[in-house]
Amino acid sequence: MDKVVEICAPNSEYVRIADEGDTIIVSGVAAEGAPEKSVEELACVLVLLDAPDSLWDHITTTRAIDGRQEENFGEYTVNWSYHPESGLNLTIVAN
Repeated sequence: MDKVVEICAPNSEYVRIADEGDTIIVSGVAAEGAPEKSVEELACVLVLLDAPDSLWDHITTTRAIDGRQEENFGEYTVNWSYHPESGLNLTIVAN
């Protein structure tokens, strides 16, 4: 997962590694005023992790009222929530 972040989001203020490389934390993507680059970084991460297209669809259609969401794919568990002001906050954990 370290390599994925290194490729997709080097020096990013939105994407970082945690838990000794077992977790990717994404914060504030698509928040009001956030640059398009933040969305591109997240998309790159999901592509390199071989996430299914359905996950991207679920993430991008989540509304604030939907609360925290969770989905599994391959060896990963993904949790996320979205609010227009704070943006998308997402955690990817290697199982």
